[in-house]
Amino acid sequence: MGLEVLQCIHIQRKCLGIVSTIVLLHCLPYVINCLLLEIAIHLRSYRKKTHKINQANFRVLIRTQKGVRKTTKLTKKINGFSSELKRVFEKR
Repeated sequence: MGLEVLQCIHIQRKCLGIVSTIVLLHCLPYVINCLLLEIAIHLRSYRKKTHKINQANFRVLIRTQKGVRKTTKLTKKINGFSSELKRVFEKR
């Protein structure tokens, strides 16, 4: 199975409390060899006016076929996803 399956991404940001937003992305090329059902992204830097995300702490929840769930943290610059996330937020 490839990563062409829609991924469910929970973007959580702290702004006078916790605000959760669910967006769908088609592909996450840096995640390999696992079946992802949900990815929780805890944002470190979020600019509300420009919808620009500079850097985020990736907390990956992995559910395998056997039901085993593992958690991995990745810290990565996701400037490549900024434009795609911007389009998703503008649709709302």
